[in-house]
Amino acid sequence: MGQLRIRPLHELSDDQFDVVQDIFEQAYPDWLRLSIDELDGGKGSDRIAVAGMFDEEPVGFAAVRVLPRSGWTFLRYFAIAADRRREGLGRRMWTELTEYLAVNVAPRRLLWEAQLPERAAPGSPQHDARSTALAFYESIGGEVLPVHDYVMPTTLGLPAEPMLLMALDPTSPVKDPNGLVKALLSEHYGVERYEV
Repeated sequence: MGQLRIRPLHELSDDQFDVVQDIFEQAYPDWLRLSIDELDGGKGSDRIAVAGMFDEEPVGFAAVRVLPRSGWTFLRYFAIAADRRREGLGRRMWTELTEYLAVNVAPRRLLWEAQLPERAAPGSPQHDARSTALAFYESIGGEVLPVHDYVMPTTLGLPAEPMLLMALDPTSPVKDPNGLVKALLSEHYGVERYEV
């Protein structure tokens, strides 16, 4: 089996970029999707967007934002091409992504929001996709934080939705989940007044 590598979006050809755009659009509904161009700030930015490349074919997409004050990286999006799922590429891309982030000055400690399966109709494609994503994140060691009633803020123009908040610190379990929520709300969403 070939090797999966991470490549910044700005290094892709126009055709490869179009494939990544399709992967992104298939994985996330339009109401939850920002413009892909807004997700990559270029070299030295706290916003990093990459493709998972299998040989020269894009098979995945990820976007993160470094939260420098807290020492965490917020995983904004992570997706594998619909026709390449169930091949183990998600796990391989996760491993390569964390290595890439470590080399490019982003902490390996990752925090992300996960959609609640129960907020979609049982048996629907959305329910199945949310359940599959949650199972994947738990399989790679993601920890559901004990933060109740977390709602994704609407500051980015997206609708508010209750979410699970998950994290993975390869060195230890998360010791201060409420502090991590405050860091996310402040450093990513720009929300300075909140209660957790």
